[in-house]
Amino acid sequence: MKSPKTALILIISTLLWGCNQEAAEPAAEVAYSAMSYMHFGAHSDDQSGMFSTMARFSVDGDSTGGIMVITDSGGGGNSLPAMSRDEFVEVRKQELIEAMRYVGVESTDQDYQGLYDFYYTLFAEEAASIWRDNDPNYICKIIDMVRKRKPEVLVGMWPAPGTHGQHQWAGRIAITAYNKAGDPSYCAGEYPAYQPKKLYVNDTYNIRRAVKFFPVLGENLITIFNSDEMKNGGQKYSDLNQKARRTFISQGWQESTVREGDEGFLLLASRVPVKDPATTTNDKAEDKYLFASRYPDGTTMEVRQSAASVALGRDLTVTVELYFPENVANGLSNARLDVKAPAGFNVDSTSKRLSDADIRSGAPFTVQFTATPTSEDTVGNLQRLLFTLVAEYAGEELRGDNFAIVGVTAPVEGEFVSTYEIANFHNFSAENNIDWLNLSVPPRVVLLLDQANTLNVKLVNNSGQSAQSTVSLGFVDENGAAIDGMSDIVVAEPIEVPPGGRDYAFELTPLSSRVLPEGKSSANISGVLKVTTAGGLSTQVADIYLVPSADVSGTAVAEVSVDADLSDIKKNVEQPTFSFGRKDQWSGRSRGTGEDSDIGVRGYMTYDDTALYLALEITDDYVSCGRTTDEINAHWLTDSIEIGVDRRQFNDAGDEASRIPPQKTGDAALFTARTFKVGIFPCTRDADGNAVWGARAARDADANQGLVNVTGSAAELAENTAPGFEVSVGDIDASGKQQGKYNMEVKIPWAVVPSRGADGSAMPNPTAGDRVSVNVLVYEYDESDISGTTGGRRLGWSSVRGDQQAVPYIWPEIHLK
Repeated sequence: MKSPKTALILIISTLLWGCNQEAAEPAAEVAYSAMSYMHFGAHSDDQSGMFSTMARFSVDGDSTGGIMVITDSGGGGNSLPAMSRDEFVEVRKQELIEAMRYVGVESTDQDYQGLYDFYYTLFAEEAASIWRDNDPNYICKIIDMVRKRKPEVLVGMWPAPGTHGQHQWAGRIAITAYNKAGDPSYCAGEYPAYQPKKLYVNDTYNIRRAVKFFPVLGENLITIFNSDEMKNGGQKYSDLNQKARRTFISQGWQESTVREGDEGFLLLASRVPVKDPATTTNDKAEDKYLFASRYPDGTTMEVRQSAASVALGRDLTVTVELYFPENVANGLSNARLDVKAPAGFNVDSTSKRLSDADIRSGAPFTVQFTATPTSEDTVGNLQRLLFTLVAEYAGEELRGDNFAIVGVTAPVEGEFVSTYEIANFHNFSAENNIDWLNLSVPPRVVLLLDQANTLNVKLVNNSGQSAQSTVSLGFVDENGAAIDGMSDIVVAEPIEVPPGGRDYAFELTPLSSRVLPEGKSSANISGVLKVTTAGGLSTQVADIYLVPSADVSGTAVAEVSVDADLSDIKKNVEQPTFSFGRKDQWSGRSRGTGEDSDIGVRGYMTYDDTALYLALEITDDYVSCGRTTDEINAHWLTDSIEIGVDRRQFNDAGDEASRIPPQKTGDAALFTARTFKVGIFPCTRDADGNAVWGARAARDADANQGLVNVTGSAAELAENTAPGFEVSVGDIDASGKQQGKYNMEVKIPWAVVPSRGADGSAMPNPTAGDRVSVNVLVYEYDESDISGTTGGRRLGWSSVRGDQQAVPYIWPEIHLK
């Protein structure tokens, strides 16, 4: 007899497979041929950003599409009834297979690597680390599959910081595959080296954000519209997109609506002459150029530049490498290379004719250009040089393009010392010849409120000789306006900057919380670093996170009893350690009354030699008990409190050089796997849907996920992932447990908070004088049931970003007294 969960899987699979009765079953054996394109995604729905494009090319057109799914997709949210991870993984796979049938990608052209899909992270480095532990050879296996499938075009996800860390790393894997699959010495495997022709990023939101700051990137953007009718009429590409999305029932997408619009593709690199992407693609006759070359097959055209950036007035060498196979070379005539330079650039020649001897040599050959920025207007911006291969072939003129994107620097540049993930991406992009994407990701700097801060910068001298520079640092709010209490800092005397550059440190006086917008506990502002030198002005803008700090006094061991009576904590704390309300929202949408009293938290903290204690007074006009008593997970789907604790502020390096930025540069302060994170439910519901008041909790997104505060049998106690953790919840007024106010008392033993020194040894429990990072977040719903989506509102003590729970370095810092 099948279990109820197994039966559920069979029912879901039957529903999914039955949606498209006309699809033929795949053959048992497949002879693989070259693909037109392969999409790289981390999960079994990451392809949705190009569903309409897939339908256009693979349903209406003759393009063979493929997908590479890197994880088992078993770690995300699930709006279906509870099931095992293995069952959920199978559901996710079947949903994607069915979605792909709608948009023309056969199941035989889908590759699943099955790496572990873990919790939400903001760091590509964490994905790389966990997947490497999962399978040390996974990169080579993926590259070998690219060599087997032979896709002409690779399509990756946004590779830069600012989105899901697993998505970032999936994007970087696509870039690595593009650069390495053609190198026979790299990951030698079962299949011979194969070189993809083009590399795109598909992420309309992040692409448009980058284009907003650097419009020149728009010249590399292709937009594919979904509003066109299909060749057989009756449906639009957006209709197939919507049908494909609705197969993802486990993600709550079954009622998804796809509006008419476009899907964006940013061309990162090409080895063939292409149609200049500056033209928006809406003409079916031109669609083929997203994937094809403008020249006969076998022709290659690559552009390489001597540096990612060039100082004003200095020369940049750009080399174009060309190759023509014999059958093409013999038919070419009057071939030349033209170059279109931006305003403020000089080039040594706007057109160079190609010799017949080179064209017919049967080997690659190069043509060099020298480009020199001459106008100060080019400084600080990305510039695009467009190279056009023009020739006559078979009685017609052929034109194909490729590009170089270069940054123009002042003689001396000022750079914020940023967080590790930004610096790491800069290193990756430099190694993979996409340095120009760096400027689309601003530096990040953390400043603690009510504390003195050191803000470190680098002065980079590109001139080759010593220079005198004037340096200033300013702060503006999200609207670009000056901030009361944060005056610009102008260094009194010019700074001598030697060739190559030097470091400089701004010592900032303590910032009062009065600089924050009214009603907020934290803020995201901009820092503006200006360096003026003879010959040019350098300006860099950074995201500055103003993060709370607080002093926390200790108490005697065993003085606190976790019983929802907060008096034993409050007697040691005269004023709340923190408070926050609806203006500290960091994600979601408002569903409440909109009044100030709708949601709010007052928190008190103390500690002893063994544990950290929190007393929380929570105001909420309606407490949603959205999870059942046996679903103590996914706390973000209903009313809950999340607490994150990070002890590494003082013990990773054994000194105070551990907060990033500006002091810490290592990755240890990034990963939530090295923290303690717990989601606490004030109530659940029974099988009949009735509210069951009483705190339940589970660790999430750290290295030891699972139930805490467990009671019961020895077997149940063995599931406890945080021995000694305690939580209690109770009323603080007479209006009822699901309306009005409730309080919560929490004990977090120091022993359950990960803590390792630089040598890997366990560190002692924190004591007076030490620092610890702690954040408290509220997930708030005004409905008693949930739809499987992540609606509602999310608020926090620190709320400077839309992903507070996943970024330990922006959690508030408490100083133990």
